[in-house]
Amino acid sequence: MNTVITNNTELKLEKKGKDEDILKKYIALFIDNWYWFVLSIVICGGLSVLYLRYATRMYKVNATVLVQDPDKGGGMLGQPSNLLKSFSSIFDMKSSVDNEAQILQTKDLKMAVVKDLELFTTYYDIGTVHKVELFKDCWFKTTVLSDIDSIKNSLFTILSKKGTELKIEEKNSFNGRKLDSIYTVTMGQPFKSRFSRLRIDSINDNYDNKIKYGFALTSVNAIVESLEKELNVDIPNKLVTTINLELKSSIPNKGVEILNILIRDYIRDNIEQKNAFADSTVDFINNRLAVVSNELASIEQNIENFKTNHHLADITTQAQLVLQKEADYAKDESKASVQEQVTQTMLEYVQDVRNNKRPVPSIITNPDPTFLALMEKYNGLLLQRERMGLAGTDNNPLVINIDQQINNTRKDLITSLTNQLVVIRTGLKKIRTENNTLNKYIATVPANERTFLNLSRQQELKQALFVFLLQKKEEVAVTKASNIASVRVIDKPKSTIDPVSPKKTFIIFGGLFLGLLIPIGISNIYNLFNNRLTDLSEIKYLMQTKTPNVGEIDHNRSGITLVYNEKSRSVVAEQFRALRTNLQFILPQQKCGVILLTSSISGEGKSFIATNLGLAYASSGKKVVLLELDLRKPKLARNLQIQSTAGFTNYIATAIEPNDVIVRSGLDDKIDVITSGPVPPNPAELLGSNKTADLITYLKARYDIIIIDAPPVGVVADALLLAPFTDAVLYVIRQNYTYKQHLAFIDELKLSGKAPHLYTVINDVRRKASAKYGYGYGYGYGYGYNTEESKSKKRFTI
Repeated sequence: MNTVITNNTELKLEKKGKDEDILKKYIALFIDNWYWFVLSIVICGGLSVLYLRYATRMYKVNATVLVQDPDKGGGMLGQPSNLLKSFSSIFDMKSSVDNEAQILQTKDLKMAVVKDLELFTTYYDIGTVHKVELFKDCWFKTTVLSDIDSIKNSLFTILSKKGTELKIEEKNSFNGRKLDSIYTVTMGQPFKSRFSRLRIDSINDNYDNKIKYGFALTSVNAIVESLEKELNVDIPNKLVTTINLELKSSIPNKGVEILNILIRDYIRDNIEQKNAFADSTVDFINNRLAVVSNELASIEQNIENFKTNHHLADITTQAQLVLQKEADYAKDESKASVQEQVTQTMLEYVQDVRNNKRPVPSIITNPDPTFLALMEKYNGLLLQRERMGLAGTDNNPLVINIDQQINNTRKDLITSLTNQLVVIRTGLKKIRTENNTLNKYIATVPANERTFLNLSRQQELKQALFVFLLQKKEEVAVTKASNIASVRVIDKPKSTIDPVSPKKTFIIFGGLFLGLLIPIGISNIYNLFNNRLTDLSEIKYLMQTKTPNVGEIDHNRSGITLVYNEKSRSVVAEQFRALRTNLQFILPQQKCGVILLTSSISGEGKSFIATNLGLAYASSGKKVVLLELDLRKPKLARNLQIQSTAGFTNYIATAIEPNDVIVRSGLDDKIDVITSGPVPPNPAELLGSNKTADLITYLKARYDIIIIDAPPVGVVADALLLAPFTDAVLYVIRQNYTYKQHLAFIDELKLSGKAPHLYTVINDVRRKASAKYGYGYGYGYGYGYNTEESKSKKRFTI
C-alpha cells in the first residue's frame, strides 16, 4: 500500500515538474527574444485595428411571430378547428408551428422578398480599400428592364457625370474570362449592358463628385442563397408557439425592411391560402345557383302560360282543401328531393377527377356525422398536402403517404355519399307512395287544377333549393370576410444598436494573442526541424541515462585557444576552475588521475578543453601531461605550436623510451606534452598495444594529472580502447553543433559499461538573457569580476 502511495506521489511530482519546466521554457523564450515578441504583437495588433477599420460591420435584426397551434395551446385567434385536431392526432404529423417555420424558410418566399425590394441591385460608395453599401441613400436608381431572372453578376462604376450623361464602366466575368466595358449613357434613357437592359434615373440632387459611386447586379438565385445563410428561423422550445426570426445585415435599416417584407408576404400568403377554400365553395354554389335559377324560371314561365291558356285566375276551394293535405307530403318530398339533389351533386363533385385537388364544400343540410368527419379530414389532408408541397417534393415519403391518404379518404367520401343517397331515395320513395294514394283522390279533381298543382309543386321545390343555396353562399361570404392569418407579429423587426461582428474586443485581443503565438510557433517549428542540441535542458531531456554534467564552458568570444591563466577573472576562466573543482570529487585522491576527452564528431572542442583544463590544474600546483592521442586528426600540437620529432606513434612503433617523446608545452613549467607523431595507417592497433598501457603506467608515476585528447567516439572506436586506463571520461557536447541523435550513443556507452566513468561537458555555451533571472541553465560565473565579454548583436535565439 505504501509503495502505491509513493509511486503516485512520485508521478504527481514528476508531472508538476514537467509543467513547471514548460512554463519556464516559454518565460525564458520571451525574455531572450522580447524584442521579437514586441514587434510581433505591434504588427498583429496594428493589423487587427486595420481589419476593424475596413471590415464590414454586421448587425442582427430580430423579430418574433406567434402562431396559432392547437396542439400547443396557442389559440389566440379562436378555438382550434376539428380539422386540425383530426389531422394532428390521426397522422401524428409535425405541429403547425413547425410547418410555419418551414414555410418561412422556403425559397419562393425569399425570392418574393428579393424581387419586392429589388435586392438584386446594390448601390455602393466605392473607396480605395473597400466598398460601402448605400441603402436608400443613393442619388440614383437603376431599373432592370430585361428579365430579372436572367441577371448576371456585374459591377458598374460611374466614372464621371456631366449633366445627364454618365460614363460607366462595367466589370464582370464569363466562363472564367474577365470582361470590361465602358458606356456613355443618358439618365432616364434605357441602355444595353453586356447581359441586361437597364435604365438609370436620378432621384435627388445628392451627387458628390468627390465620391465614386457604383452599383452591382447580382443574380436572384445568388441573393436568395445569401439570404438563406443570413436568415435564421428558430423555435425557442417545444412548449411555445412562437417563431424567432434573426437576420444578419450590414445595414440595420435594410435588415429591418427585409424582415418586414418577409413577414408581410408570409401573412398575406397565409390568408390567401385560407380564402382559397372559401372561393372554391363560392364557385360551386354560383354554378348550382345558375342551374337552379334557370330551372325555376322555366317552371314559373310554364305556370304563367298555363294560367293564360286556361283562363285561370285562382285555385278553387275544392283544390285548396285537397292541397291542404297534399301540402304536407309535398313539403316532405321537397325536403327529401333537395337532400337527394344536393347529395347527388356532392357525389358527382367528389367523383369528378378535375376536383381531386379542390376541397369538398359543406352544403348538405343535417349531414351525417360520419360524412362530416370524413369531409373535414379530406379538406385537412388537402391543406396539409399544399403546405408540404411548398417545403418538399413529390418524391418525399411524407408527400407520397399523404397522397395515399387523400385517395383513401375520397373513396370513403364516395361510399358515404352513396349510402346517404340510398337512404334518402328510400325515404323519398315512401313519401311518393303515400302521395300516390292521395293523387288517386286528386284524380277526381278537374284536369286543369291537377296540372296546376303539379307545376306549383315543382316551383316550390326549386324555390326551396334556390333559397338554400343563397343562404350557404352568404354563410361562406361571411366566413371569408372574417378570415385572419393564423400568425401575428408580437415583436416587430428591430436591429441591435452595436454590431455583432466583427467583435472589437475579440479581434484586438485575438490579434495581440496571435502576436504572442507567432514567435512561439516559429520557435517550435525551428526546434522541430533543428537537429542540433541547443541548451542543457534539452540535453537532460533527451538523455535517458541522465549522465552527470560536470562543467559548462561559455562561448569563447576572444577567438584564441588559450583562454585560461592564473590571473584571469573572465567567465570562461572561472568555468575551467569550476570544472577542475568538480573533477576533484571524481578523480582518486593521492594518486594520478587520468582524464580522457572525447566527443561525437570532430570540432566539438576536445583539444580546447584539454589545453585549458591542463592550465587550470597547473595553476593549482599539479604536474600535468597532455597526450595527443587523436592519431587520425591531431590538433593539440598545432594549437600549441609545438614542433616535435618524435611522438606517440614513434614510441609504439620503435624502441625509444617514454621520456624521449615527452616535450615541454611552452605554456607552464608544470605542463608537458606527448604529441601524436606521424599519422599512422592503423591507429586502433597502436592504441590497443601493450606499450600504451606501459606508457600510462610510466606517466602515472611521474605526473599528478594525465589528460588524453582522444578521437571522437562517435566516428571511430579508438577512444574506447583507452577508456579502461582512465578515471574519468569527459564527453564534450558543443551547443548548436552536436547532433541530437548523438546523445543516444552516450546512453549506449553508459548502459553497456564501455565507459563506466562517463561525464559530459557542455562547450560553447551562449548565455541568454533569461539565465540571469533563473530561467536559463548552468551557473553564474564572474560574480564580483569584470568580464572580458563584449555584447553580441541581438538575434532571435531559440
